[in-house]
Formats: sequence, C-alpha cells, structure tokens
Amino acid sequence: CFVGQDTFQAGRTAAGLMWEMTGGNGQVAIISGQVANPGLISRQKGFTTEIKESFPGIEIVDIRYSYDELYPELTGIYITGHGVKGVCQTLQKLGKDKTMHVIANDFLEENLKWLKEGTINFLIGQDAAVQGHSPVIILFQLLFDSKAPEKEYQYTDIVIRTKYNMG
Repeated sequence: CFVGQDTFQAGRTAAGLMWEMTGGNGQVAIISGQVANPGLISRQKGFTTEIKESFPGIEIVDIRYSYDELYPELTGIYITGHGVKGVCQTLQKLGKDKTMHVIANDFLEENLKWLKEGTINFLIGQDAAVQGHSPVIILFQLLFDSKAPEKEYQYTDIVIRTKYNMG
C-alpha cells in the first residue's frame, strides 16, 4: 500500500490558497521539477484542474520545468517540487520577493528559510512522521499477524505553513 500525501489534493489546496492571495484574478505560473515525476505531475494536475473549474479569473500562463523569465503581469507562482531556491533568488533580484504570491511544497530547510523571509507565502507539507512510521507498522502487521492493510492508499494530512506557524 501507499502511505503519503494525496498530491492531486495538495495541488487543489494550492489553487485555493492562490485564489485567496490573488483575490481570484491574475496570471500565475507553475514551476515544476522533473517532467517524469508522477507526484509533481499530480500536484500540477490538481492545481490546474481546480483553477479551471473554480477560479476562472485566474489564468495559468505557463508551466515551466526550469525558470528563466518572468511574465510582466504575473501575480502568482506555484512551485510543485524542486526549484524553490532559483525562483526565490530570481524574485529577489527583480525586487518582487515581497509582492509576488508564492506557494511551494515540502518543509525542507531551504524552503523554510524562504518562508521565514516572506518570499514564500505558503508551504504545503506532508506528515513525515506518519509517512515514516505507518509503513513499518503495516509491514509488521502483515508479516507477523497476516493482517493486510486497511486500504491501498493511506493519505497523510496536508499541512499548510506560513511564516507565522512554522512550528
């Protein structure tokens, strides 16, 4: 079975946060990592699906797998995986690090630094403790008690952090 984040739902969550920050209007871009990473693709699909279905005033202008230039009318960026440092450094160089609406994933040390500084508005994370502990318990119960997992997919909580609740 799988224990971890429902990445499609995480993308939908990011879309809702983007709507809140932009007032439901503006151009946003998606910055993603490897094009073949199924988790990142799922986050991207969740984000784009929710934007298209629920927030018609937000236009997704581009999906990039590397970051090179900024659209002049861009109001928000959703980063599905790696590339946070490059995006944040570019925003700083352009003087847009406090005005651009940025949502990223994963509570990595580098990402938390940008969140604390205010360049990132929201970080969406996974419950790493559950993700590390539950599979061991599931395997133990399967091997020693012949108890199969309750469900094939056991999703962890989607946790949202701001600079005010970094924990």
